[in-house]
Amino acid sequence: MKLTIYQTAKKYVEAGIKYLELQIPFSHPTADGVVITNANRQAIHINNVTVADCLELMKRLHLEYPKQQIVPMTYLNKMVGFGIDNFLKALEAQAIENLIVPDLPFDVRESQMIHASSVKLVPVIAPNITKDRIHLALVHKPNLVYIMSDYKITGYGFGIHQNMEASIAQIRSHSDAQIGIGFVITTAADVKQILAIADFSIVGSVLIKAEEQHMLAKKLSELVSE
Repeated sequence: MKLTIYQTAKKYVEAGIKYLELQIPFSHPTADGVVITNANRQAIHINNVTVADCLELMKRLHLEYPKQQIVPMTYLNKMVGFGIDNFLKALEAQAIENLIVPDLPFDVRESQMIHASSVKLVPVIAPNITKDRIHLALVHKPNLVYIMSDYKITGYGFGIHQNMEASIAQIRSHSDAQIGIGFVITTAADVKQILAIADFSIVGSVLIKAEEQHMLAKKLSELVSE
């Protein structure tokens, strides 16, 4: 089954995606809807996927596709359980540049540990973030910024919050970070709408569904072609 995960990741890379986000399974992924939550729990309870397995997967992918940008995503508990220093050193050894930890505020002690490494913490922010919080999110010069499309969990009804463009303008006035919009992107039309205002779209649930329906290649072609 772990080989299947590797083969699925290869399909994403070979489809031409810009960033390969790899989620380290966590039993209670609070930002995620039912599709990704179920995938997390299957990975843990059925396939016995560990943090070490995920690091090994990233290592294999990096060796096979050295130019592919790999962005691990995890929750703080997984980092603490593995050891934050050990985790960061493992990422540094694989030249991983960016890390998403959605339940980690970017101004607490654990985030400072990431800032002290060569790995850049990707701020995950709401579309109505205040100007002061935007400034704080950009203090450590992230390479990427992840903005939630609206107040939702992943997988439930696409829409772009009315304050999105103002927030993006504020970020761009202080940073050259690439901006991605995630949460509930489902169709090529959604991707096109996002690329009109941001640098990339972040897609998850719909691709997991497509894999379950043996239609991943078709869905990737539809979305990446945009």
